[in-house]
Amino acid sequence: MNVVTKALDANVPAMSEIFDFLPVPTLVVSPSYRIQRTSSGLLEAWGRRREELIDQDLFVALYQGSLTERFDRIPFVYAIET
Repeated sequence: MNVVTKALDANVPAMSEIFDFLPVPTLVVSPSYRIQRTSSGLLEAWGRRREELIDQDLFVALYQGSLTERFDRIPFVYAIET
């Protein structure tokens, strides 16, 4: 591998890190509804830091103790699973 190729490889983010740089609000969620990755667009839209959201339950992050959580959660889960 030559010097130029090594330099290029050092500056190219891994495929999994591409989500971090998206301007569009995007979440990567595990099958157990835990947030695994967040885009910079989502952090800006929600006014949150990445550390606040990573590995947090999706519904805790979304509703933050809202009284309507139990009513809103059912259709949201259905939309995710279909």
